[in-house]
Amino acid sequence: MKLKKISILILLLIFLIPNFSKADDTFLDNNAVTNFSDVNAHLVVSELNTGKIISKRGENEKVSVGKLPNYLALYLLADNLRNNKITLETQLTITSNDEILSKYKYDSSITVKDAIFLLENENSNSLNQAVFNHFNVNIEKAKDILGAMSLHDTQLESLDNSEKNTSTAKNISFLTSLILKSYPEITEITKNPEFTLSTGELIKNTVEFKDSDKFRVLGLDYSDKNSVTYAYSGNTKLIITVLNQNDDKASYFEKLQKTYDYLFTNYNYKLALKAGTYTIKDRKSVV
Repeated sequence: MKLKKISILILLLIFLIPNFSKADDTFLDNNAVTNFSDVNAHLVVSELNTGKIISKRGENEKVSVGKLPNYLALYLLADNLRNNKITLETQLTITSNDEILSKYKYDSSITVKDAIFLLENENSNSLNQAVFNHFNVNIEKAKDILGAMSLHDTQLESLDNSEKNTSTAKNISFLTSLILKSYPEITEITKNPEFTLSTGELIKNTVEFKDSDKFRVLGLDYSDKNSVTYAYSGNTKLIITVLNQNDDKASYFEKLQKTYDYLFTNYNYKLALKAGTYTIKDRKSVV
């Protein structure tokens, strides 16, 4: 039987510069974050497929992350969507209302689909409560879930949005990657510049990017000082987590745009086969 030799690519990120070097486990590209000159801003740039950190600064510094309950609520929704325990049309019971839910005309319930977009864009304690009640999660169980993820530098003091909730850029980046890997389709909701809720109300995305010919932004979260954004180009999927930043929104997103532009110019994810013999189109091939 004829054996056909084919070349292989190793599973890695390739730094695309003349005489390029391969990214190993300790490789960090400080050029990737030069736009973020504020030394008080803590950040992590990571690639979703591999979990590889491309750049980081102050990634283990604990800071206030008021929306920590939102991230945990999103994880619960994503995990249960993955396991087919709920659907996007599942109704979450609202037991107490607040200003946010009233603004968007919710009364007694909200769909999971609407909840996902609102969790990324608003601070509604009543919405958090609706999610946690649906899954019978109290503060102690929530802490156990975070502990099972080994997020030991994350401190959940309340299931409400609170400045007492703290975490690190590294932990928030990891938690976001778990959400995205659990239910990748979540980005079909979070990427929308505008979203029409089931109540008929229109809500704008807080994540704002200019059109780019290099990459596409899939949204996620912007909350003034803290932000997690996700974008892709081809098979390359990058998460930028920035905590404790002080720029105004316009300046911040301009820096993010430049950073993603740099990253997608210089990095490319390629999947490869391990060495071995494979049957490809009824022919055995050695790699």
